[in-house]
Amino acid sequence: MLGTRVPIKNVGWCLGTPGRRSTNVFGKYNLALLENKAIDNVCPHRGALFSDGQVLRDGCVQCPYHGWTYSQDGNLVNIPSSTSIPLYTADVKSYNVSKLYDFMWTSFDEQPRSCILPPHIDEFNRSDWSYVSGDTEVQGNWFKWIENACDIS
Repeated sequence: MLGTRVPIKNVGWCLGTPGRRSTNVFGKYNLALLENKAIDNVCPHRGALFSDGQVLRDGCVQCPYHGWTYSQDGNLVNIPSSTSIPLYTADVKSYNVSKLYDFMWTSFDEQPRSCILPPHIDEFNRSDWSYVSGDTEVQGNWFKWIENACDIS
């Protein structure tokens, strides 16, 4: 099992529980979590984190630094100091998110940016089972954490 590379694409990845503002997946995807979307967490204007910003009533997220506003699809929709959006693109990547089993899931497929759901887990739907959900960030190699969690002996 050592040395095995697990693909990041074409798999449904758990991002955390609803209510979490941001997550970092494999040190590669730094995401701000919105209601039904995840977007790259770094504003391209000055590098502030969207997760430190404000989610507006229309679901858009506003950068905390200069107030640039982005839709949940990652499109720049407003610059407070400008009457128009610049001709160059300042959009950020957006990912669809699904909620299942009290967790948020997405896929990092390039085309399309659709969510691949995790496999069906019977125990989550049985009345004679109970479960606790939550999340935490840990330091270390993600593959080793999963491998060790499976080896409870």
